[in-house]
Order: sequence, then structure tokens, then C-alpha cells
Amino acid sequence: MIQGLSISYFGLHFAQERLRSTAHNTANSTTMERPECVVASEVVPKAGRHRVEEAVGMIADSQHFAAAVRVVQTQDEMLGALLDREG
Repeated sequence: MIQGLSISYFGLHFAQERLRSTAHNTANSTTMERPECVVASEVVPKAGRHRVEEAVGMIADSQHFAAAVRVVQTQDEMLGALLDREG
């Protein structure tokens, strides 16, 4: 169970960083600032990503985040059921 929560935590963190990066790139799309791209768990510069790609990426990242939250919720429910059964 702990390993599953750990994996979910890193998935949530990664999705959160991708969403932050996409919001940053969208907000700065008309400036000369270099766009960011999140790879693994670090932020690195990436040459001009199109706004449509940013929007599609944000939708995908939101879905990944929601899926990781659901994994945590399911594991919480399973652990609760296991503890109720033991008691």
C-alpha cells in the first residue's frame, strides 16, 4: 500500500508541475521569455511550443492528476475497509 501511495504522490507532483509549467507558458506566450517543459520532475527550457499544444497538454495533465487522485482515494478506501475488518 505504501508503495502505491508513493507512486501516486510522485504522479500528482509531476502533474502539478506540468500544469504550473503550462500556465506559465500560456501567461508568457507573448513575451520573450523562454517556455518551460517539465521532464520527469525537473523544469527545463524548451523551444517554442504552440499555444494549442499547451492547451491540449493542460487537459491531459488535468486528467493525469485526477487519475492519480482517484488512485489515492481507492487505496484509502481499501485500507479503511481492511482496518474495519481487522477491528
